[in-house]
Amino acid sequence: MTIRNNEVVWALIDQAVVSGGNFLTTLVLVRSLSQVDFGTYSLIFLALLSLNTLHSSLVIYPLTLAVAQTHGIAGREALGRCIVHTCVLWVPWLLILLSVLLILHRPEILFTVGLALLCWQLQEVARRALLADANAKNAIIPDLVSYAGQATILVVLHLQSLNAIFLSIGLTSLASLLWQLMIARPLYRELTSRTHIGAAWKLGKYTLVANVLNMGILQFPSWTLDALQGRAVVGSYQALANLIGIANPILFSMSNMLIPAVARAAGDGLTAVRKIMLKNAILFSALLLPCFFLMAGFPRQIMSAVYGAHSPYLPLAPLLRIFSLTFLLQFLATLIGAYEGGLSRPKTYMFAQIASLSILVLTGLVLMKFYGIAGAVYAGALAAAARMLTFMILSRRSDRAMMMSLPENG
Repeated sequence: MTIRNNEVVWALIDQAVVSGGNFLTTLVLVRSLSQVDFGTYSLIFLALLSLNTLHSSLVIYPLTLAVAQTHGIAGREALGRCIVHTCVLWVPWLLILLSVLLILHRPEILFTVGLALLCWQLQEVARRALLADANAKNAIIPDLVSYAGQATILVVLHLQSLNAIFLSIGLTSLASLLWQLMIARPLYRELTSRTHIGAAWKLGKYTLVANVLNMGILQFPSWTLDALQGRAVVGSYQALANLIGIANPILFSMSNMLIPAVARAAGDGLTAVRKIMLKNAILFSALLLPCFFLMAGFPRQIMSAVYGAHSPYLPLAPLLRIFSLTFLLQFLATLIGAYEGGLSRPKTYMFAQIASLSILVLTGLVLMKFYGIAGAVYAGALAAAARMLTFMILSRRSDRAMMMSLPENG
C-alpha cells in the first residue's frame, strides 16, 4: 500500500495537526500569561477536556462503531443523530461548566467558554465520523484551520484575555465544523429513536462510568495542587505536562485507528483481531519510543528550547524523565484499551480507570502535600502502572472467555 492510500498515515497526519495545534496554543499562552493566569486557563481547559470525555462515551464511541460497521446512508444517519444528541447534552455540560467557573471566581466568561465547548464537541463528532469511515485525509485541512488557526490568532492578535482566548477556540472550531459537515453530509433521520438511543446507552454506559473516573484522574493533580500549593503551582505543573504532549498525536491516532479496525476485524475471529493489534503496536511504538528517549535523555535542553533559556519552569526539567515513563505506561494501556473498545468490552476500561484513580488518590494526597509538583508526577506514574496492569489482566481473562465461543477455536 502506498503512502497516498495508507489510512494510518493520513490519520497520523491529522492527529499531528490536532495535537500540534493544541501544543502551539498552549506554548503561546505559557509564554504570554503569568503563572497564575496560565494556571486558571489550565483548570478551565481541563474541565473542557473532562466534559469531552463524558461526551465521547455517549456520542463519539457509539458513533465510531456505527460508522465503522456500516456504510453510506446508515453512517450518515448515525452522524446526524449524534450532532443533535451533542446539542442536547450541551445543556447539562453547561451547568457543570458554570459550577467550575464559580469555583474559580470567573462566571463572567461562561458564554465564550460554553461556545468553545459546543463548537469543539460538534467538530469532534464530524471529525471522528470521517476517521471511522477511513476518510482521515479529508479531515486534515479543516483541522488545520481549527487547531493551527487558534494558535495563529493568539500570536497575531496577542490575546491575553480569557474571554478572547476561548472565543478564538470556539470560532475556529465552528469554521472547521462547517467544512467537515460538507464532506461528511449528515442525514437527520430518526433523531429521537428509542432504539438508537437505547443502543448508544447500552454500549456507552460502562465507558461513561470509566470516563467519569478518567475525569477524576485528569482533574485530581491540578485541583489538588491548587488547593495545597496555589494557582501558580498549577501553571508550573501544566507547563511541565504539556511538553509530553508531543506524544499525543501518536496515542490518539492509535486509539482512533485501532478501535474501528478491531471492530471491523472482530467478525473474522480473535486471531485476526490480534494481528491488527500487533501491527499497530509495532507501528506506533516505533513512532513513540524516540519521543520518550529524547525526553528522558535531554529534559533540560528540551524545556529550554521550548520555553526559553531563562524560563521559570526550567528547574522542573528532571521530572520530565518520570513523565516519560508515565506516558510509556499510558501507551501500553491505550493500546489494550483500544483493543477492548473495538471488541465492545467497555467494562474492562471502567475497571482499569477505577484502579488508576484509586492509586492516584491514595498516593497523590500524601505525595503532593509534602513534595508538591514532584509528588503529583510520581503519583501519576503509579496510577498509570495500575491502569496498565489492570488492562492486561482483565483483557487476557476476557480473551480466554471469547476464545471458547469463537468458531475458529471450536
